Amino acid sequence: MDEDEDDLSHNTSDNSLRGRTDNEMDDDVDEDDKMDEDDYLVVDWSSEDRVSRTESKARQIGPRRSLWNMACPGPSNRCPSPGSEDEMWSGDDGKEDETRDSKMAAFLEDEWVPMSDDELNSSRASRLARKKATVPQDNNTPPPEGKAFDPNTDFTTLSTTELKRLNTSDLPRPDLAKCSAIQPPQFSQAHRSTIAIKRTQQLTISQVDETLQVVEQIRDELNKQEEPQVRKSPQGLSNLQQTDLRKFLWLHCAVLLGWSSKVKKFPRPATKGKKSEWGHPLRSLLTQDSNPYIHEAATPQQITIIKKMMHQAGIRRFAPNFMEPPNSNNNKFLWDLAIDVFVELIECGEYANVDVYLQQRNIVASELRKYVRETLARKYKKENLWNQDKQTSHTNAQKCKGRQSYLAEARLGTAAQIRGLECLYPVIKAATSEDAPLKNRKRGHKHCKVLAVPWRSSKITQVFIRLDKISAYQKEANFIKPSGPPPRIRRQLEHAAPGSVKSSARLPKNCYSSRWLEKLSTKQHQNIQPGPPCDLKKIMQQMPAVPRS
Repeated sequence: MDEDEDDLSHNTSDNSLRGRTDNEMDDDVDEDDKMDEDDYLVVDWSSEDRVSRTESKARQIGPRRSLWNMACPGPSNRCPSPGSEDEMWSGDDGKEDETRDSKMAAFLEDEWVPMSDDELNSSRASRLARKKATVPQDNNTPPPEGKAFDPNTDFTTLSTTELKRLNTSDLPRPDLAKCSAIQPPQFSQAHRSTIAIKRTQQLTISQVDETLQVVEQIRDELNKQEEPQVRKSPQGLSNLQQTDLRKFLWLHCAVLLGWSSKVKKFPRPATKGKKSEWGHPLRSLLTQDSNPYIHEAATPQQITIIKKMMHQAGIRRFAPNFMEPPNSNNNKFLWDLAIDVFVELIECGEYANVDVYLQQRNIVASELRKYVRETLARKYKKENLWNQDKQTSHTNAQKCKGRQSYLAEARLGTAAQIRGLECLYPVIKAATSEDAPLKNRKRGHKHCKVLAVPWRSSKITQVFIRLDKISAYQKEANFIKPSGPPPRIRRQLEHAAPGSVKSSARLPKNCYSSRWLEKLSTKQHQNIQPGPPCDLKKIMQQMPAVPRS
């Protein structure tokens, strides 16, 4: 009875396998081809034997599992655990063991042999050929039904089935690359994340650039506010306007020092007790020197402003130390205050003739300190440190130097008006002679004798005399009454004493005296390095003639 039931179940299972159509079996094979060949076996379906075909199908389930299921037929497939061979083939009923042994032996008689590589390849080729034969080979065959590709499609809203049905067979490569249906979900998500990160980085970089531009603009504005707005000097600013500023500064210093037009005496430097009061306002305006500012040119408004600012600064008397520079610790506070007072007077309209450009504090400070160093300090040292003879000698030397400089500037101005005299400019600067005062005249115009320049040629002397005559004639034609005493009259002597003008190098060769050059040694001549000569004859012809008076 048991044997009949086992046979019936085995036949039923076999018949169920045999009842399947060939197409269904081919579909199963196509699905199973996707499995790993290391774990699953593929058999040749070209066998005509239905039983062998069924057994091959069963073998696809697994090499050992197929054998085990075939050896243990039945609906439940209950067999002993394969862990022990004794347990596998032992049983209470001896007949069952014999029946199973006989079936296993019969089944194992048809031993399975694995296919070679050639057989495996031929099996695949025949299967693909049979599959292509069922598909119509028509080029005009429309593509399988599916959804048309829309580049604006939001693939995140589509299901997996809809993505698989999406038709991308005829899409161009760029659109196909955009289609997330052909990409794994992880790759699509990573791609979207990368795009989002790039967009965020671009936005961040643009925001940083805009922020930096704003910071640069703010920094430029702050720098412009911090820097003093210095006006550029207008083109053609006359020396007369600069002279007006200097005259006002000289007057301002004279008023602060307590000078008058006749009395010019320097005050004693401030003591330590008076310096301790600097920077603290005075309690009362009444001091021992109630009115130290006695200059006749100072207006009452100027004196009022000066007294008020001095009182606020704690200064009783403006008394700097002229033995020290203006920027020293003992003098800086006083001269800075003097600059502030002068700027305040300009703003109040006391010095109306000063140009707007010259009213800047840095220009006023530069001119004031220059006047203190070059004029007031020297005058103070001369009066307090030198004897009378030294003071007289220094004064005469300064006047002589001033006359020489003035004469050279006048000659350069006249030569500039006559074109073609450019080669004489360095000669005029280097070879203008000095003079010495003559004391034999007590009344009328004062005279001075011209000192000789031994190394200068006689032709250059004639050119200079011609330039002086042209300059004097132009001054007579445009007569302007001088504000001070008239200049000394220069007198040329036949045998003048030599002056202290030293020779200069690299001048035109005919500017040097030939006798003087002959007396030079070879080394001295090399140091002079005379240049190419000037055409002095042509220069004399270009000069205008001066009418005789």
